[in-house]
Amino acid sequence: MAHRQAPTAILQQALSQFEAEEPSGAAAFVPAARFLGARPGYYFSKGPSGLGYYPDSRQAAAQADEDAAAAAAPVKAPARRVDAAELLREAEEAAGDAGMEMLDSRGLKRLTLALERKYNANLEARMKYADQPDRFMESETDLDEAVKALLVVASAPDLYPELVAGTNAIPTLLTLLNHENSDIAADAVEVLQELTDADAVEDAEEEAAVLVESLLEHDALGLLVHRLGAFDEKVAEEASAVYNVLAIIENMIEVRPDIAEQVVAKTKLLKWLLARLRPRETDSNKQYASEILAILVQQSDSNKRKMGASNGIDAVLQAIAPYRNRDPETTEEEELVENLFDVLASCLLLEDNKAVFVEAEGVELLLLILKGKRAARTSALKCLDFATTRCPPACDRTVDQQGLKTLFAIFMGKLKVKRKDESAAGEEEERTVSIIASLLNQCTKQSRRDRVAAKFVEAEFEKCDRLMEIYDRYEGRVAAEEARLAEADEDLDEDDVLLARMDAGLYTLQQCALVVGALWLVGDQGVRKRVLKLLHQKGRTLASLRSVLLELRANIGDEGGAEEQQRQVERVTQMLLSLGASPAELEAQDAAAAAAKEAAAAAGAAGADGGEAAGGAAGAAGGEAADGAQADMEVEDEEERGRAAGAAGTAGTAGAAGDDMELEEGEQPAEGRREERQELSRRERSRSRSRERKADRRERKERRSRSRSRSPRDRGSRRERRSRSRSPDERRRRKERSRSRSRERRRDRR
Repeated sequence: MAHRQAPTAILQQALSQFEAEEPSGAAAFVPAARFLGARPGYYFSKGPSGLGYYPDSRQAAAQADEDAAAAAAPVKAPARRVDAAELLREAEEAAGDAGMEMLDSRGLKRLTLALERKYNANLEARMKYADQPDRFMESETDLDEAVKALLVVASAPDLYPELVAGTNAIPTLLTLLNHENSDIAADAVEVLQELTDADAVEDAEEEAAVLVESLLEHDALGLLVHRLGAFDEKVAEEASAVYNVLAIIENMIEVRPDIAEQVVAKTKLLKWLLARLRPRETDSNKQYASEILAILVQQSDSNKRKMGASNGIDAVLQAIAPYRNRDPETTEEEELVENLFDVLASCLLLEDNKAVFVEAEGVELLLLILKGKRAARTSALKCLDFATTRCPPACDRTVDQQGLKTLFAIFMGKLKVKRKDESAAGEEEERTVSIIASLLNQCTKQSRRDRVAAKFVEAEFEKCDRLMEIYDRYEGRVAAEEARLAEADEDLDEDDVLLARMDAGLYTLQQCALVVGALWLVGDQGVRKRVLKLLHQKGRTLASLRSVLLELRANIGDEGGAEEQQRQVERVTQMLLSLGASPAELEAQDAAAAAAKEAAAAAGAAGADGGEAAGGAAGAAGGEAADGAQADMEVEDEEERGRAAGAAGTAGTAGAAGDDMELEEGEQPAEGRREERQELSRRERSRSRSRERKADRRERKERRSRSRSRSPRDRGSRRERRSRSRSPDERRRRKERSRSRSRERRRDRR
């Protein structure tokens, strides 16, 4: 046995020699006792010479062919450096070649006539050979090619008016949406999507408007929505057609925003979109359906009402429900969840929908998401904020469902969430402050409000510290923005100034002041002393709180109705009185507001007759307001001495707090009245400047539109790029760009 087995050292030496040799067709057999790995040009086997490696003639022949091909290949020339001038010349030549192939009126006529001819031939063949599909298959192939040929028209939007007025292409394409061959219908949808695509019409607004108007005249919305239900999304081509139908609707809304209301009123699109949200599986069409739904409800209050009346809010809540236990797994799923919360938030802007939301147990679902530390927490907080605003049932439900623990944990920054970015932290802070303010002022029973207020006593008033920290930070932001506006060169009207201050955090500052005012009304001495201590540490007094609440009181709107407006005014009035404001100060504010309202009404009435009476009415109103303010100032000194003690009794604070209030009262009223005396004249000047600026903006816009023409070379280059962009990869990239633009538009709307 031993003499049959070669020693391992001898075998290794033989194989080493074998590896060093070049294999050839005449190479000798290499013996081996066992397989020692693959060898180029050999195969391992037990043959005539025994066990070992035998030459492989096939591998040797293949290697010889490769060597011969490599030897015959031309030597690659070294790379040549190209300078900028040569690159520019080559680009110009390419642009010139593209311009030679640009679509013109004659080419458009040829394409549309071919479409008509092929359509009529297919229609005739189908009628003649209805029971013999093989006989009309060729005509359908020709028709399909004629439809696809119209894709090139999207590269020439300046021909859209001729396409609409001089051809029958649009009615034919819309008729093909009902074609029995789903491939032809899908191709017709693709052509319409390309024609209305934002990339195609970005510099052709008038031409796009002509095209969209023609589509509306031929009932494109009804035909498109009808075809949605006929496509089978299990087939890839038809699923893509569904996506394109939704894209067409979005593109039309982009050109004509009023279409958002038309498509819901005249078609069954809303029903289809809600049904499309039901499947648990997430795909691009479900995500796009949620995006279209968000666009529809954001554009129209009528659509919001239809959502509430058609059980749409419940459908959206059911689509959100799976994410109470898990986070979205893909980017597509994240966009879906974001769109669903956008839909819900838009619907909650209407008071009637809030009742539907509470009845559908929406508050409970949002609290579950908040407790679960999910990525959708910021969106859930936003919706809960919208739901509790001017909605006592939602506030009651939030307190009754043990939501205070979760809310205050988020308020204190203790409840961390997975994958939360920095921007979400600031929004969550603002949302929780707003929700707490709503709970303290909207709950129907005092016992519920006391439960909320009791949270500020826990853990040695840590929540009071957090509240005043937020108040101080946002007060600084607003003051910095006001200083910037005062130093700015541009002349801004009141609306612009208010928007700038809101962007700086005025709303959150007002909500913090509302929370402090509500806590002050509760009468807890510990909370009052803590708030005063924190104010004094920053060098402030209760006057800063009163000034914020006074401005809020003067600007309470009637969104919830006149009764709700009056209730809010009375509530803020109680807060101001408890914080040390004088009744005369509040009466002066009411008188100034009434005078301003009368002046505005008089100015509007006089404007219709010529505008002269407006100035007189405003001046008279301003004089009355000034006289009233002066009278209030005379009464102020008589009442002020006794008021400090009454305010201290109401507040129930220590003597230091009473002195603080007495000190404040001598400062605020005089300044407030000086501002009130100048208010009307400032408003008139601001309105005049605003009208002048609007006229200037219109003129600049007209100049830009007249000078926006492009050179033929630029147009040719752009069209040539679009004519080549028919590959699936490029279409996907265009869809991604479209989605990105949609997300930006949603952010702008929010």
